[in-house]
Parts: sequence; structure tokens; C-alpha cells
Amino acid sequence: MISRVVRRAVIPAAWGLDALWRTMPEKVSRAAGAFLSNAAYRPMGIRRRVVEEQLAASFPDVDSTWIQETARGCYRHFGGELATVLANPSRIEQNLAKISDLDDAAGMLEGAMTLDGGAVIVTGHIGNFWLAAAYAAWLGFPTTTIAQRQHSLTAISDRRFAAMQERMELEIVYRDSHSRRLVQALHDGRILVLVADQHTRRGSAPVEFFGRPAWTTLGPARLCLGARVPLFLAVNLCDGEEYHFRFEKIHGGEVVAEETDQLELTRRWVLALERYVQDHPEQYFWFHRRWKGTRAAKAWTNEHLHAMVKG
Repeated sequence: MISRVVRRAVIPAAWGLDALWRTMPEKVSRAAGAFLSNAAYRPMGIRRRVVEEQLAASFPDVDSTWIQETARGCYRHFGGELATVLANPSRIEQNLAKISDLDDAAGMLEGAMTLDGGAVIVTGHIGNFWLAAAYAAWLGFPTTTIAQRQHSLTAISDRRFAAMQERMELEIVYRDSHSRRLVQALHDGRILVLVADQHTRRGSAPVEFFGRPAWTTLGPARLCLGARVPLFLAVNLCDGEEYHFRFEKIHGGEVVAEETDQLELTRRWVLALERYVQDHPEQYFWFHRRWKGTRAAKAWTNEHLHAMVKG
């Protein structure tokens, strides 16, 4: 109850600070974002129980000190990274320019556009996923990205990217739009980017994530197979003030006869995403209830949870 009241007060305050945030030097805004997020962890406790419970269930062999340190790092990480996309569009472009393309995503996408006429990129809520969703457009490829209409802090970042649509070939389509718009984007030779790792029951299936089934959309796999274009996983990891863009092909775009392969492709990209989360747990968005609605999400005991989140 307390965290809900605090959250309702923090969100309007953030909108009020929006204009000021845009004028701050980047190092100052990052530090301010990390400081405010650290306070959100403690003493305010916004989503703290959700974060610590999910970390405890995903990493059962660690102790409570590791859980708390990783949770605190997660708050600091997203506070600092959110500050990068609360800035003006030119600041966002400066951060896009900091991305190191470690796996030659540019070359792989160029090949996909030449051979297949388009591509589907799936990413998760890890690192700076806002920049990951815009990176293909920054490279010069006509890109469509899917966004959820927000009424919270992230709505400010959505507004920033909307302002960039005219600066880059970045089209934003909201999730409540008709799915035909997504299919049409691929037929028009565009790259389609989806941040697709949150809980959903519509068009989804339970896919194992950290040893427990989590309802996951089949949309990226369905679009990839339907349009016969490649499916890639992209992850934009943070390393100090730089970014490392990891990019790997999940499926090559060839025809697959059996519809059940949508599930297999979904399992592949979820497993690949899990590897990055294993290596960088403090950069994953544990605030979202990822295992909601599954029995496995409640498999751990209250005694175990109490031991992990105490203090």
C-alpha cells in the first residue's frame, strides 16, 4: 500500500522534472537517475518484493546478500539508463553512436534485406532496450518498432522516440493497433523490432525461462515464419558509459511446414536471452511479474522467500 502511494506521487513528479532533465549534462542526469532509483529500492520499496522474489527463484543457489546487492544494482542500472532516454532526441542519438556492433549486426541485416527483403528482431528488457529498439533505424534501415501505450515513467521515453520518427526511418506502432500493420511492414521491406519478453496470455504459450514456464508471445516466431524472413535476437548491454550490441540469428527465414515450429523458435530466442540475463542479472527488468499465472511461479515456499527478502 505504501509503495503504491509513493509510486503515484513519483510519476507526476517525474513528468514535472522532465524539462529540467533534458537540460542536464548526461553524467549528471545518469547520476540523478541512479540516485532516485536507489531510493526507490530503499527506503521507498517500490516493487522491491517482486524484484527480490523473482531473483531468488531464478538463482536458487545464491544467498540473500547477493539477492539484495543484485536487486539494488538493478534499480541503479535502470535509473541511469532511463535518464539517457529522457533526454532530448539529439542526446539519444549521441548514445546510439556509442553502441559497439560486436557481432556485425549491420552486415547481417544488410544481407537479410538483400536476400529476404526484411527481418524480425526480438529483444528483451535487458541493458538499454530502448536504444536496442532504435538501433536498426540508427544504422539506416527502415524500421518499425512495437510499443506499449504507457501512463508511467516510461511514457516520457516513448515520447522522446516519437519525436525521433522524422529524424530516422523509425516507425512506432502501438500494441493495440491491428496486427496487419506489422505484416504489412515486413511486406514493405522493413525491419520489425519487438520487445517481447513480458507476460502475456494472448497468442502465447508457456515457455521455460530460468527453469519455470513463463507465458511468452509467439508473435515474433509467427511473423518470421509467415513473412519468410529471418528472426534475430538483439541485446544492447551496458558497459560503463558504452554499449555492446549482441546480435545472433535464431532462424534463417526458410519455409517451415509445421505450425508447431512457432513454439520451437520461441524457445530458441528465450533460451538465448536467458544466457545474457544469467551473465548480467543486474541489467534485467525484474520489476515485471514474469511468471504470473503459472503454478511454477509459486513453486518456492514462503519460508524460502522470507529468508531471501528479509532485512
